[in-house]
Amino acid sequence: MKNLIIGLVIVLVLAGVGYYFYKKPEPVSGETIKIGAILPLSGVAANYGEESRNGLETALKDFKEKYPNTNIKIIYEDSLYTSKGGVDAYKKIKHENDVSIVITGASQVSIPIKELSEKDNVLQLAIWTAAPSYSATHNLNYRIHLLADDYINIFTDYFKSKSVKKLAI
Repeated sequence: MKNLIIGLVIVLVLAGVGYYFYKKPEPVSGETIKIGAILPLSGVAANYGEESRNGLETALKDFKEKYPNTNIKIIYEDSLYTSKGGVDAYKKIKHENDVSIVITGASQVSIPIKELSEKDNVLQLAIWTAAPSYSATHNLNYRIHLLADDYINIFTDYFKSKSVKKLAI
């Protein structure tokens, strides 16, 4: 699972950087690409936020080794794992750093930020956002996760293969 998260984060960073260069085909030499990352860095879901941060840092390190002349900076903000915390973090990152790419984690954080990122023309990469209500209505919003409904068949097939008759949650 950890390798999957790291792999997804690497894809996210590469997609974000690719988008940035597509949007700005001739970056100024020495220009810094700023990527906002709004993750739960405290509270009940801090472990998810820290795993995502570790994945982003690993991807960034790998990317810089491959493209040493590219200057990328990831700006982290704590979403507090809440909608309000996520929106406040987005506004802060956008106002203080004028990012053109934002990575968001968790459905309750990604959904309210989607409207803001669309309005601001900011690429949003929503990681571990499984809620069906987060849908790509704009060409700059991407879900990097299965829908919650997609997991039902996976779990059902697994339980059938193990002959599970009862399940308590």
